[in-house]
Amino acid sequence: MLRYVKDKDLTVPCKWCNEPTLMIGTRMCDRCWELDKRISADMELTRKIIKFYDNEGRGKMEQDKLINRKLTELIIKTDIIMNFEKKEYIGIADDNTEVTLGIFGEEDQIEKYLIDHPTPETW
Repeated sequence: MLRYVKDKDLTVPCKWCNEPTLMIGTRMCDRCWELDKRISADMELTRKIIKFYDNEGRGKMEQDKLINRKLTELIIKTDIIMNFEKKEYIGIADDNTEVTLGIFGEEDQIEKYLIDHPTPETW
């Protein structure tokens, strides 16, 4: 049974974050209680989310943002079109031929290609 104490002087440290809490029954502050309940409701999903947000996952996410930003800049500056039907990036070379630069989801490969072939003349 949860007990709530109205006397602000009677607090206990939260068992997770050590912040003072009035909830002497659970010994959890509101924030930690909410997280504890949500995490324990679906541990498999929790593991996936934590794995994503660990240093490796966060680094990949930041790298993807950077690659997508660079690719967007290249699309704006050059003759690159996005074919949503085929899910690929198409470059228009100087002789107006279409060159497939890569497919959606492999933007890092496209960036490498464009570094090696920086102008439409080299596509």
